[in-house]
Amino acid sequence: MRFVGRGTWPLNGATFNFTSFVRASPRHNGGDERTSHVQVNPPKAGERTSIVLRTLSMSNEQPLKLHLGCGTNKLPGWVNIDSVARCQPDLVLDLTQPLPYEDQSVDAILAEDLLEHFDKYVRYVVFAQWARVLKIGGTITLQVPNFKKILFRYFKFGFDNFVDFIFGENMWRSTVYIGHFGNHKWGYSEESLKRFVASFGIETMLLEHKGLNLRLVGEKKRHVIDEDIDRIEIYSHANATGIGAPRLAVGLVRERIRDFQDQFHV
Repeated sequence: MRFVGRGTWPLNGATFNFTSFVRASPRHNGGDERTSHVQVNPPKAGERTSIVLRTLSMSNEQPLKLHLGCGTNKLPGWVNIDSVARCQPDLVLDLTQPLPYEDQSVDAILAEDLLEHFDKYVRYVVFAQWARVLKIGGTITLQVPNFKKILFRYFKFGFDNFVDFIFGENMWRSTVYIGHFGNHKWGYSEESLKRFVASFGIETMLLEHKGLNLRLVGEKKRHVIDEDIDRIEIYSHANATGIGAPRLAVGLVRERIRDFQDQFHV
């Protein structure tokens, strides 16, 4: 899960240029339908999981809508994207990687039960990609567990059910094992979710409770460039009360993530 700069993704020692890929599809070169089927050769043993890039038929006039972390819930009219090939999405993509779309080219993004699967630091790198591709005026719909509400359910759930819910499910719908992709790595309240998306130029238009979840619909009001995102500071209570800095800039976090991945060849 290597985090790289915009537009490129190293594969098997080479660089695959996402911008060239997107521009080569009929959607971007004036064709009537987007029907090309593009595959990237899978990494060798010991490298990343295989990546399959596919495009669907789509007229030039149709809005481009991304359904991120779709699992087996594939929606018509959307490009359904998931990290797990066995879910048979339209596009198999490790969602910690750059999205293969140009800046401000996407009309709508749907990410249900997904954002909580990225940790306190990685979520900034991942969400920056979602905000990057979304057009000004485009909408993003997020659904995450309502952590505050869940905490009040501890005694009703009992310990076993509570921890099972908090840490997520690794066996998707009892059929597909999705490994660490199924684990929850961060929690949100209404206030923290609105603050988080606002950092990327997203204004909350609707925030509602849906069972034990929060559902947010936001509209992109401004495009935040990488340099400004890198200056966002992430607070760490553990470091503030121990040994370390209470706040870390996203730019520094990107570097430390790369160091970690280089060390362990992730």
